[in-house]
Amino acid sequence: MSKKRIKETLSDAGITRVPADLGPSLKALAEVCEDIYKEQIGDAMYLPESERKEAGSLEEVHKTDIEILVAGKSLRLVRDNPGKPAIVIPYGMSDKVTTAAMPWSWVCSMLYQSLVTAFGEEGFVQELSEWINDEINKATKTDNGRIKIETSKLPSPKNAIAVSEFLESLKRTSVSKSRGSTRINLAVSVNDAQQSGGKAPSIEDIVANTTPEPTRGDGDIEVSHIPSLPNNTSSPGTDASMATRNHDASGTEGPEDGGAVIALPSSTLSGDEIDNAIMRVFSGEPLSIGQIRKRMSDSAFDVRMVPEVIWRSHLDGLVDKGVISKEGVRRSTKYSLTMEVIA
Repeated sequence: MSKKRIKETLSDAGITRVPADLGPSLKALAEVCEDIYKEQIGDAMYLPESERKEAGSLEEVHKTDIEILVAGKSLRLVRDNPGKPAIVIPYGMSDKVTTAAMPWSWVCSMLYQSLVTAFGEEGFVQELSEWINDEINKATKTDNGRIKIETSKLPSPKNAIAVSEFLESLKRTSVSKSRGSTRINLAVSVNDAQQSGGKAPSIEDIVANTTPEPTRGDGDIEVSHIPSLPNNTSSPGTDASMATRNHDASGTEGPEDGGAVIALPSSTLSGDEIDNAIMRVFSGEPLSIGQIRKRMSDSAFDVRMVPEVIWRSHLDGLVDKGVISKEGVRRSTKYSLTMEVIA
């Protein structure tokens, strides 16, 4: 999952402002869900190195459909690359070796104290101190206010083996557990939320209810905390409240007060049919992604039911094959059929 790509998708859909509580609320919910999952699996999520290679992944979620309804918009998380799992959770390490931080200041002070006790503060000890400081000065480099001691320029001890054994004896280690790094293959699809009910308030209404009232600045000029919002962030006949809905493969919808449960996003069209549907929206002139989205939504019913994240994946595939050309960047990107296909 690319955060940059998701941000561009939201921007293309006209979502440049969100309620202040949306991000922190979803983050808190996500952390709680991760904690619940960790308690649910327990120590079974950790394996030693000898078993991790053969065990594969702890979990592979191939189909996921999480929908967030906010301000009349539906933000749906689905697989980005259809050929890969949406979520891959590897086994964690049950045998991670952790090394304690070494108290070098204390070690050096004890060694120096031993030298002083044996030889006194003058003579050999004083000369050794001056020599060590001189070598450190030679290895010190300053560049634009940044200072660094280049250890490669410091002299090595003559009795390297004995010194190495002494330093190794000072290390303290313990075996601990470490969770694996989850791999995420997700994209976001943005559509108008389709749910019965009254007119949905816009993001302006939601933000206004979660933001302090405007204050007075110098000269009693009203200062607003909320800049103007785009007018296309809400649509009539949609649900304004935010809800997170998990969908299973049963295709049944639950009660309205408990969150809906609907079927996973899928398409009755084959890959070639989706490709052909995309190519049919072109009539010669270059199109922006917004124009392609509009023409796809105006197509036949089976084409309209193809989730955007799926047909955009096919669009990228047609670009890679050279069937469709892509010019420009970000919101100025234009797509067009190649001359060979038009002919």
